[in-house]
Parts: sequence; structure tokens; C-alpha cells
Amino acid sequence: WCGWDVPLGVHRVICRAPGLTATTCLHRGSAPVMANRRLADDVDYREELVIPPGSYVEILETRVHGGRVRGRICWEEEESGGGGGKKMGAIKRRASKLLLMKQSSFRRKEESANQKRIVRHEGWISLEWKKSNEKDESAVEDDVNGMGKDLEARYRSDDDEDGGAAADADSGPWTEPVPLGVYRINASIGGGGGGHGCGLPLRSSPDPDSTVLGNLDPGRCVEVVRTQVRGRDQVVRARVIVNGNGGDGGAKPAAGWISLLDALTGSSGASPVPVGAYVVV
Repeated sequence: WCGWDVPLGVHRVICRAPGLTATTCLHRGSAPVMANRRLADDVDYREELVIPPGSYVEILETRVHGGRVRGRICWEEEESGGGGGKKMGAIKRRASKLLLMKQSSFRRKEESANQKRIVRHEGWISLEWKKSNEKDESAVEDDVNGMGKDLEARYRSDDDEDGGAAADADSGPWTEPVPLGVYRINASIGGGGGGHGCGLPLRSSPDPDSTVLGNLDPGRCVEVVRTQVRGRDQVVRARVIVNGNGGDGGAKPAAGWISLLDALTGSSGASPVPVGAYVVV
């Protein structure tokens, strides 16, 4: 039931526009995750959280439901301070002696509304259709009733009847994982070397401002064992294992975090080394 064939970690959304709607529960038809938004004229409103194509999102857990592999996500984004919309301007000041105090309070609230805050949204999105060897949680009741045959065909048929409007209604997959394995260092992303040469900083944690443990020179190979991303900055960070110089076991391997790629700028701190047969030259 857990969708073991789909790896955890960072995935890139590759579905069609407008993107994948995040729901509050595992069930695809459950209530959508709602996010606060603000128009240019400072009018606040709420809308469904949709992860657009091309975005990177971290998958924390996978389960199979409704014929699909569903992934639990944590999406971070910046929001303007709450309560700063035009509705605040409708406050009536009935007592003249409180006028100055209320105006001062209003200014403080307005300044707070203009400040950005980081909001974390948790929910579920569809990743791909389930494999034939994966058990579907939504099929348990149907199996008991003898109605659990050809579930995927049934769900695909339901989508066709609905017009296939949802981004996760076509053949899929709707996301692709950022692969683990061996990567070759390119250079620093966005000048983030922090004064450590032209290589890539190796940091103590995924925080881009964490302690720099060392500098990885271009051309050096590392093993990526884990990936993370924060929705707001779209920089994929990777935990890597770095062997000692020369790879002869003479030095103790080091571990740390690097900036693997920046989705907003297209720059890449390291590139995967393809697997397969090689000719020794």
C-alpha cells in the first residue's frame, strides 16, 4: 500500500498546466489545501494550492489510493501578513478620543501586513498510476464486496467521463524524481561560494547560511544520498558523501550538503554521472 517503487525525496512536476492540486487528505477527492493570496490592490483572498509544472517538491511519504501513487508534501512559500487587506479600512472610529490611538494601531497592522512570513502547507498530490503489484488502499472495501477487479481501468474510465480536466487524469507520470547516485561537481550556484574559490561549498546542513565545511572543486565526484527542497526558493539541496582525496581510502569520507540545482535560474552545481557501460581510454 505504500508505493515503494516511487522514491522519496525531491520530485520535479512534469504534468500539464495548471499543475497538481494539493489535497488535505490522501483521498484525491478530499478538500484542497487553501493558501492565502493578495491582489495588487491589497485585497486578500484564498485559493487552492496548485503546484505548477516545472516546480520541485519534496515527497515525504508515498501511498497508493484511487489507482494512483499519492505523495505527501510539505510546501513552503512566502505570504504577506494576514489582516492587511482593504477590509481593515472599514473600521469605524466612533469615539473621537480614541482616534489617534486607533490610527496608530492601524499603521502598525498595515506595516505588519506588508511583512513577508514563511508558511508551510502540508498535503497530498498524485505522482503516477499505481503498478500492478501495488495494493490500492481504496480497493479494500471493494475486494470485500468482490468488486476489486481492474481498478486502474475503472479509475481511468471515471476520469474520461469527467472530461479528464485534472492534470493527473492523463497517462502520467506527473512527477519525476531527482535521481540519487554519483554526481560530478560543476561550480558554485549563483556565486554562493562564500569566498571559497570557484568550487561548490560543502555545508553542515541544508540551510544555505550554515557552516561551510569545505569546498568541492569542479570535476570532483560525490555521492548524492538524499535531496531536499523548499518551495519558496526552488533550490534543490543534496546530502552527499565525499571520499578522501584519490579515493584510495587513505582519508576519512566526509558528509555534508550542497546546492544541487536552482530551478529559478537553471544553474546546476553538479551533474549526474550516467550509469551504463564505459570504454576505458
